[in-house]
Amino acid sequence: MPILKGNAPFGGHVISHDFIEAALLRRAGWSVRFDTDLNETYEEAPPSVSDVITRDRRWCQGNLQHIKFLFARGLAFTTRMHIFSGIMAI
Repeated sequence: MPILKGNAPFGGHVISHDFIEAALLRRAGWSVRFDTDLNETYEEAPPSVSDVITRDRRWCQGNLQHIKFLFARGLAFTTRMHIFSGIMAI
């Protein structure tokens, strides 16, 4: 992942990067899809309220950073809409 110019919350290491990884993979010609048939894989919920707040802050910062990717060269319209929906989820 690229390191974004500027200071947080818009710059630095890309914090919430799953949308961006998918966008860059698709731009490079790879297929990206959700696997709905996987067994025994999950992400556990944070164990405390303070951990939930920390996770949500990280996700919000990542969503703000996605603004810099919204107009990146070579992204499909649907990819841009996917990124935009994440930005609006702040």
